[in-house]
Amino acid sequence: MRTVMVKLGLVLSFYFLSNISYADMYNVPGSSCAAINPAQAKAMNWTELGIVNKDTRNLWIMCPLLRKSYSGATGENQTYFSAGIIPFSCGSSACGEANTAAVDIKCIMREYSGGVAKRAKVEDRTLNPGEQVGISYMNWQAQDVEGSIFNIACLLPPNTGVSTLLTDSTTDSSSTLITDALADLPTSP
Repeated sequence: MRTVMVKLGLVLSFYFLSNISYADMYNVPGSSCAAINPAQAKAMNWTELGIVNKDTRNLWIMCPLLRKSYSGATGENQTYFSAGIIPFSCGSSACGEANTAAVDIKCIMREYSGGVAKRAKVEDRTLNPGEQVGISYMNWQAQDVEGSIFNIACLLPPNTGVSTLLTDSTTDSSSTLITDALADLPTSP
């Protein structure tokens, strides 16, 4: 009887574990972002806060996103991809000059496959001085489950920056890892 119960337990464990969605969430510092135009890199400041635009004009940055496209644990492709980015507006001299008025930030997430742009989504946010906000792009079904790459480009006004990038590759089309992480984000860095 005990042997039958053990076998039944193993079968049920295997059944339930095989239906679990494995996800890989990455947290990457904003300092991995770069100025889109190399000549403008001199106007960027890479600090422990992330990347900060120290110029007097708006500048574009590009942030690479990590994506696991295949899970050896399950043998499944990580079809769904979510990303989050945390831009901030300087509110004190801790990140250089402080902003004295609200600023508008624009970020665009793009998917590429084989060097060809497949799609993009634009998100705009207004930030008060000393404020940070989470922007998320949730559960995109990759156009090429093994070969798609993603990045986020942001147009940063003076004295604004990006502190963190979050990514989640999963087999689950309803994953909330990114939105859950951003929901706990304090309003100031």
